[in-house]
Amino acid sequence: MRDPFTIDRPTCISFSGGRTSAYMLWRVLDANGGLTAQTVVCFANTGKEVEATLRFVRDCASHWRVPIHWLEYRAAEPGFAVVDFDTASRAGEPFEALIRRRQYLPNPVARGCTTSLKIRPMHRFVRGLGWTEWDQFIGIRADEHRRVAKIRARGHSTESVHETMCMPLADSGATVRHVTAFWQAQPFDLELLTVNGRTLEGNCDLCFLKPRGQRLALIKAQPEAAVWWIAEPGEQAQRRPVSRRWPQLRRLGALRVRPGRPVRWRRGTDRLLLRRLRNRMTLELMPVSLRGANAYVQAHHRHHRPVQGGKFSLAVTQGDDNGSGRHIVGVVIVGRPVARHLDDGWTLEVTRLCTDGTANACSKLYAAAFRAARALGYIRLITYTLPAEGGASLRAAGWHLVGQRGGGNWNRARRPRRDTPEPLRTPKHLWEAR
Repeated sequence: MRDPFTIDRPTCISFSGGRTSAYMLWRVLDANGGLTAQTVVCFANTGKEVEATLRFVRDCASHWRVPIHWLEYRAAEPGFAVVDFDTASRAGEPFEALIRRRQYLPNPVARGCTTSLKIRPMHRFVRGLGWTEWDQFIGIRADEHRRVAKIRARGHSTESVHETMCMPLADSGATVRHVTAFWQAQPFDLELLTVNGRTLEGNCDLCFLKPRGQRLALIKAQPEAAVWWIAEPGEQAQRRPVSRRWPQLRRLGALRVRPGRPVRWRRGTDRLLLRRLRNRMTLELMPVSLRGANAYVQAHHRHHRPVQGGKFSLAVTQGDDNGSGRHIVGVVIVGRPVARHLDDGWTLEVTRLCTDGTANACSKLYAAAFRAARALGYIRLITYTLPAEGGASLRAAGWHLVGQRGGGNWNRARRPRRDTPEPLRTPKHLWEAR
């Protein structure tokens, strides 16, 4: 039986920038002992790919020593440009050029973006090599039944009958399990969240074909990603009425949209966006030693001193997407409950949480602390706050208020302790996460 990954005629491998197409590329290299002379690998950048995708394409080329041609759409002939990791567009320039040329926005009825930004640049690049007939390898798995059936029924590319579509992963029976197992054994990986084989941030960052809830979650995690998608419909509104789009952005106060009418900006939208996007840096978690966390508490906490011990500590860092200039903006220390009657072996307590005031840092640490505690086998995580502290970060992280607990001084005649500061002797609010 012929190996579907064996190449015996001119072939273009379409590398989307995801794990599946990268796995297909590796299988091709393995089956042919490397890249044959009549094979090219192409990656088409829309300008709206997330930075992690671009790094992944670069890493695949570097680790496997395979040349990957980076292509981008251009309105002028020959219809594409050859770029690289350093010169690739990152602000949607190819997408904007396509919209200006077509004078309408891509939508589920008239998409056009995949064909114009990905398929056609690859086709024209291969034509420029002098090829007249070739195979086009695409990363469709055997468990993607609808896509497999649709492509097999057509047989050739939408651009030419001389471009034969091949799905070696589907032909070999490869599924998402094979792809996942492969990447778990590799020294590098695509640094994007995957759920049941689906990379939620893959392709264009806020593609309109992604489910509404998924787009809303991505916007919540990185609000600045929405700016381009908001501005582009606004620029096109005077040229062509736009159907109801981006309803989830209304929760961000970004758009007022009516079915069949142009997108209209609310008064003060630009100022509102500037306020909400003033913190453009991403937050990421990292482990930190108890000594390091205590040093941060000593330097930044308003009223608490460092703790004597703990089960684990986490830090949240802030920086741009490529990791440069990242610094700690908050820490959390988790240990055994201070109250002896709560120390049942199944409960931990957040004994210290301290940030420099960075937005969303507290809730990120509270949520991460609970996930870590659950991963260690604990079923309950508690903490205490002062009545003057509203608890918005705890509620945002999914915690619940249990009730009020008595305050007082830890120093007793029969149990000498260092005096509790006067502001901390008031009753506390007990919170828990389960």
